[in-house]
Amino acid sequence: MTPVEGAKLAYVPRKVSRRQLAGWYARKGLGPAIRGLLNAARLGAVRLPFFLGRGTDISYWRYINVGRMCFIGRNFTILALSKNGIHLGDRVTLRENGWIQCASHPSHPGEGLTIGSRTYVGPSVILGIGGPISIGSECQIGARVTMVAENHARDSEGVASATLVDRQGISIGDKCWIGHGVTILDGVVLGDGCVVGAGSVVTKSFPTGSTVVGAPARLI
Repeated sequence: MTPVEGAKLAYVPRKVSRRQLAGWYARKGLGPAIRGLLNAARLGAVRLPFFLGRGTDISYWRYINVGRMCFIGRNFTILALSKNGIHLGDRVTLRENGWIQCASHPSHPGEGLTIGSRTYVGPSVILGIGGPISIGSECQIGARVTMVAENHARDSEGVASATLVDRQGISIGDKCWIGHGVTILDGVVLGDGCVVGAGSVVTKSFPTGSTVVGAPARLI
């Protein structure tokens, strides 16, 4: 059967046995809940339950503060050393294989990261915390999104420096939707309710309610 142009396909959930459901929720919740409980005392602050996936690599746990029902997926890497730490609101989800780096060296820590309640961050996200990164509540962040709040500065001769950096920060408002593969550069501010199309490169700020696409991203 081939799709008909303009037709809508109805989704009909299939029946699932109790055994299948029990296995699903055990894999999704029980193991991560136990790991979260065992590691809760290492965090700066936590409201249980806290869910932690297998294979996570976390440095400087005490800089991380998590709200209730937070989930960090498997194989996530976090280097949390920063001036203001990492703060996750209630029910924040960080999916698997992500990378958050708040410092490249202890002598030059980044500002910190804040993610508001009920925000979902998809797999393989990259967050480079030089300047502060703030993501609002109820946002949907797609897979392979990159945000880097830092740029290499130029030295007195106008050459890009390996050691001098500019740090402005990135701010994402509440209820924003960021598509798969988006890159957001330092200094960008997106107002509440912005939508960024998949694969876009956001190089400048946009006001509340904007829909932007492209590389560089432009208003549509």
